[in-house]
Amino acid sequence: MSQLMLRRADLRIALVLLLVCLALIVETLSYPMTGDYAGVESKWYVSPALFPLILLILLSLACVFVLQNALRNGGAQQLFKVSSWLGQLDDKVNLDRWYVIGLLSAYVYVYIPSFDFYLATSLFLLSACYRFYFKHASLAWVSLFNLAVVSSVLLLRGFYAESFYLLSTELASDEALIAITDGVILFEVLAFMTWVVVSQRQAAKQLAYLILTCFVMPLVLIIIFQFLLYVPMPVEYGVINQMLETLWYVKLGWQ
Repeated sequence: MSQLMLRRADLRIALVLLLVCLALIVETLSYPMTGDYAGVESKWYVSPALFPLILLILLSLACVFVLQNALRNGGAQQLFKVSSWLGQLDDKVNLDRWYVIGLLSAYVYVYIPSFDFYLATSLFLLSACYRFYFKHASLAWVSLFNLAVVSSVLLLRGFYAESFYLLSTELASDEALIAITDGVILFEVLAFMTWVVVSQRQAAKQLAYLILTCFVMPLVLIIIFQFLLYVPMPVEYGVINQMLETLWYVKLGWQ
C-alpha cells in the first residue's frame, strides 16, 4: 500500500473517530461533575465523568494530529468519492468485510437489545454460516432478509406498545410482547433452518456442524456464564431464558 493511500485512510479514520469523540464528549458532559449524596458533597475529581472525559480529549487531540498530517500529505484527494470510503463494491473481499461489519452491528444494536439472547445469538450465527459455510447464491444475503424480518417485527411491536419504541430493554415489563416477539423470531429462525436443510440435503456433515454451532453452542455459552459462573447476560428476559431458568432452578433444583 502506497503512502498516499495510507494518508487517505488516516484522514477517513481520523474524521470518523473525531466525530465519535465529540459525540461522546457531549454525552459525558451531561454527567454531574459535583453533587450531594446523603448529605455528603461529591467533589469534581471523583466524578464518573472525569476519566472518560480525559481519555476522550486525549483521543481527540490524537485525531487532530493524524488529520493534520494526512491533509499535509495529500490525504484529502478523492475524499468525497464513495469508493474511497466503502471500497470497490464489486470486490468480493470488500463485500464480505461490510457484510461482517453490518452483521455484527445488527447483532449488537438490534438483535441483543430487542429479544431473547439465545435467539439473537442463534440468528447471528446462522446468518454468518449461511454466507461463508455454503456455496449457494441465494444464501449469501440471507441475513439482510433476517434483519428486515426482525426490524418489521420490532416496528409492529412498537406500535402495539403503550409508548412507541423500536429498540428498548424496557420491554421486559411487557411479557405478552416478549412472548409474541420471541415466537415470531423463533419461527423465522426455524423456517430458514428448514429451508437450508432442504436445499443443502447433500451436505449432511456440514449441516450437522451448522446445527451444532448455531443452536448448541449458544446454549452451552448461556449455561456456563449465567448458571455456573453467575455472569449476567446482556439481556435477561425472553421466552428461552425463562424456560432455562425454570428448568435449572425449579425442575432440577440446582442453585
